[in-house]
Amino acid sequence: MTLIKNNLIKIPKYIQIFYLKNKKLIIFKHKEKIQIFKFSSLLEFLLLRNKLYLTISFVDANLNSYQNKIIETQQSLCRYRIKLCIVEIIHKLYKKLSLIGVGYKVFKVKSFIKNDIFLFKLGFSHFVFLKVKKSYFDFFCLKNIKIYITGNFFETINISALIKSFKKPEIYKGKGIRFQDEKIVLKQVKKK
Repeated sequence: MTLIKNNLIKIPKYIQIFYLKNKKLIIFKHKEKIQIFKFSSLLEFLLLRNKLYLTISFVDANLNSYQNKIIETQQSLCRYRIKLCIVEIIHKLYKKLSLIGVGYKVFKVKSFIKNDIFLFKLGFSHFVFLKVKKSYFDFFCLKNIKIYITGNFFETINISALIKSFKKPEIYKGKGIRFQDEKIVLKQVKKK
């Protein structure tokens, strides 16, 4: 096992790290949140006092340039994903969406143990339903026209983009679903 330059990842003291070498897993724990990171067989880690050193699991001096590039990309991707796990476990992201338009509303229809079902009334001839898992993020409505989503980074962004795609804002009147702080430049209607 060889140490590689610039492959040190500093981890905050309040995050617990569990390294399972035989299963190729690193588990990060902060309060009640847990993030599990699975890595490739090419890489290994060395854990010393809240510092994680990324290492190669084999030593071979006869690697060609293509194999070196593969190892370097694996290392950089692994560093990025570990840092992302740390950010996701520490911070909680939130998005605010607002429904703008006459009769546009959202209702919580049913609540199950693991899922919630929401009904969107967006001016179509039909209703739009959304099934939300409770484990990933919190989803709640205020005054039937504002939606607040809190959760981890990727899940929050993905679900807010999905909801916005139900009815994108029009360019003439601005009706639709948009983010709270989003500004839309409206086009002027042609005058006769």
